Amino acid sequence: MSEMLSPKIEYFADFMHGFYCPGCKWMHHIAIDRPSETNQQWQWDGNVNMPTYSPSVLVNWSRHNIPIVCHSFIQNGQWVFLNDCTHELAGQTVSMVDIPESQL
Repeated sequence: MSEMLSPKIEYFADFMHGFYCPGCKWMHHIAIDRPSETNQQWQWDGNVNMPTYSPSVLVNWSRHNIPIVCHSFIQNGQWVFLNDCTHELAGQTVSMVDIPESQL
């Protein structure tokens, strides 16, 4: 069961946060309250409107056999996309967006 902490942050499985990446146009999920299955855990400042998470979020996957990299920080409600991202927002900073209904 999931709940919305804000229009930008989904909380589920009693320890995960999810948010919509405007670069990948897909959800990204990170472990907050305890380590994930891969022993990863992020720190969160507790702000549901302008959150900051650390360390950086690195997502690797493939779409149609094309490797996708999304590497970013979320600081004060802003996505800070690093230059190693493979999407069009690489090197840019943009505001977090509300999670689209289709992603919930």
